[in-house]
Amino acid sequence: MKGMAAGKLRHLISIEQQQRVFDGETWVLEWTPIHENVFASIRPVSGREFLASQEVQNSVDTEIVIRNRENVNPTMRVRYENDIYSIRAVLPDPYSGNQWLTLMATYGVGDGS
Repeated sequence: MKGMAAGKLRHLISIEQQQRVFDGETWVLEWTPIHENVFASIRPVSGREFLASQEVQNSVDTEIVIRNRENVNPTMRVRYENDIYSIRAVLPDPYSGNQWLTLMATYGVGDGS
């Protein structure tokens, strides 16, 4: 990834985190953006099909590459347009001088939680 061209970062994403928000009556958990308008490269790396709750479910393991940012962790999720990706691992790239961050994520299962 050392020589990744900025043109490959063609997807505009948001990175969201669950936060407790008071809705006027009680505290609820909501997904709120912590990093918005982040340019990224999104690339599916594998897919699988499995049975859950007597229904066939599909999921896609995905690699999302962004410029390095602080405070990104696997409790967060990525939103790209109407798609939600659950972050499973955050991998810095020391070979690029930590310029890039790879988010290994899963698409198609749950809401990112």
